[in-house]
Amino acid sequence: MLAGRVTTGDETFNIELVFVQLRKTLELIAFASLTTNKQKYSAAYANFATHWRVKDTLKALEKINPDFYPVPLKPPQSGQKRRLLLGLFHGVPTTKKSIFDVPTGPDHIVLYQKNIEAVCSSEAEVREQIRLTVIHELGHYFGMDESQLNDV
Repeated sequence: MLAGRVTTGDETFNIELVFVQLRKTLELIAFASLTTNKQKYSAAYANFATHWRVKDTLKALEKINPDFYPVPLKPPQSGQKRRLLLGLFHGVPTTKKSIFDVPTGPDHIVLYQKNIEAVCSSEAEVREQIRLTVIHELGHYFGMDESQLNDV
């Protein structure tokens, strides 16, 4: 994601996703450290057994840092229709490809069948929505951003 080869289509969301993944990795490293040093940790803390209870840990974290859990980027405004993700382009847009890039596998488009079916009321609408979604995601393949794709 940092190299721009994989994207969610929203730069702000890309950044937040990277930091959430980094945070998860650091949490796993910390947990692994605790599990490998169980005897030393339990010698230092008498109530060691309760430290492993997720519910108690989450309560303690909330007391220490009420902002521990990430907040959604943009909560839906009242009256604003929530949009489902219908498709996603995975790969490097042609405008950002270079002969010096390390191959990362084939570019591809993922269509979310259940989401497409949820926004359509007939088979004909499903076919049309698939066509529009593929065109939209191909636009990302060719380097277009969301504002450019709104005109398509």
